[in-house]
Amino acid sequence: MAPRRKYFVENNKRYGRLIALEEVRIEKDPSHHYHRCVCDCGKETVVLDRCLCTGETKSCGCLWTDTLMDYQRNNSKNSALPIGYKTGKLTVIEDLGVIPIGNRKEHCYKCKCECGNEVIARQFCLKKDTIYSCGCVRRTKNKEL
Repeated sequence: MAPRRKYFVENNKRYGRLIALEEVRIEKDPSHHYHRCVCDCGKETVVLDRCLCTGETKSCGCLWTDTLMDYQRNNSKNSALPIGYKTGKLTVIEDLGVIPIGNRKEHCYKCKCECGNEVIARQFCLKKDTIYSCGCVRRTKNKEL
C-alpha cells in the first residue's frame, strides 16, 4: 500500500476561519496528521491537515451555525407558506412559527394529510417537496410487501 500523502500546513496561517497553531499527534490515530487551530470565534479545535488544506474544514462549526441563522432570518419571515398550501398529500393548516427542534430552531407548520392525520413539518421540507405525506404512503407500501 502506498504511503499517505502528507499535507503541509503552515503554523500561524489562516485556513478559512481557522488559524493553525501547532501540529498535534493523536495516539489513537498515528497515521494521520492533525493541527490544533483557533477559530475566529475564539474556540480551539483539532483538525485533520488534509481537511485544512482542501478547505473541507473552514471553522470550528460556527460557520455552519451562522449560515443556518442567516438562512432562518432571511427565509422564515419573508417567505412564509400560506394556509392551504399543498404539497404531496399534505395541506398546511397552521403556521407554528420558529420552534426548537433538537438543538436548533426551524420554521414549522401543522399540516393535515389526506388520510386525516396531522403532522408537524419543517418549512424547508415542504418547499423542497422532500416530505410527501404523514407516513401513510410508506406504511401502505410496507403492508403490501
